[in-house]
Amino acid sequence: MRRNGRKEVFLALLLVAGMPLAVRGQGMQVTLRYSPQESTHATTPDLAAALLTSPVEVVFEDGRPAAEKDVVGEIVDDDKTSRITATDVAGFARKVLADNVAGWGIKTTPGAERVVTVKLLRFFVTENPKAIGAMFGSEVRVLVSCAERKKALWEGTATGSTHRYGKRNEENVNEVLSDALKEAYANALSDPGLAQALAGHGQGTAAGSSGGAKATEGIPPSQLLTELLDLKKQGFTTDLLVQYVNQKTLSAEMTAKDLGAWKQAGMPPEVIKAALGRSPGAKP
Repeated sequence: MRRNGRKEVFLALLLVAGMPLAVRGQGMQVTLRYSPQESTHATTPDLAAALLTSPVEVVFEDGRPAAEKDVVGEIVDDDKTSRITATDVAGFARKVLADNVAGWGIKTTPGAERVVTVKLLRFFVTENPKAIGAMFGSEVRVLVSCAERKKALWEGTATGSTHRYGKRNEENVNEVLSDALKEAYANALSDPGLAQALAGHGQGTAAGSSGGAKATEGIPPSQLLTELLDLKKQGFTTDLLVQYVNQKTLSAEMTAKDLGAWKQAGMPPEVIKAALGRSPGAKP
């Protein structure tokens, strides 16, 4: 009995030593680190010439609800849901924006007449534990606007997302959030509507600008996937997911990357087929 007792204690110590940060029913506190995976999720923006040649000030704002400033995600383990939290999320996202803006060659000038504002609306990762490892899905959404001499020229939204299978640890949380954040910033600053506004073709008001209407028309494939994953988690059947997709219109064509992400996330083929039918270029 004594020998067996020592064996059980030894095994327990091994389990504790190898226990992941995310424990069933418990949350996770992470330290945010910018670690985009360039080999699997490279993002290079197609920037407007005005961003590279004319003085512009790039401003960051945190538009997330005050009550959720420290919440960056959730762990969904069967019927158990727990939070993933971090400190100074706004400071992290602001620094990432500034570093990428500098790395992409945008010459920012504090106090410039033209101001591009990037407001963070969503910064979230969902971890779905599996028998071994977990599926991670992240989504970042920003509102980008352009003004000249405080006169609104244009605004639109941009998103970034990543879906990946990996170990249950802080490193993977940081990687998928970093990839999605970088993609959202790149999409925001390379939006055609922003390019038109900076080139002097803005309509004067964000709500009435042709660029803004184009940027917010429909729903990006990444955002639709996030909504479908939420519905699937709540137990909605494949038929209902297909009907939900048929009510939507995608703002962009489904790319090969989108198809791979949807498949890795576990979307049924019927749902993916329905989404392809909602693409802008799909035949009625």
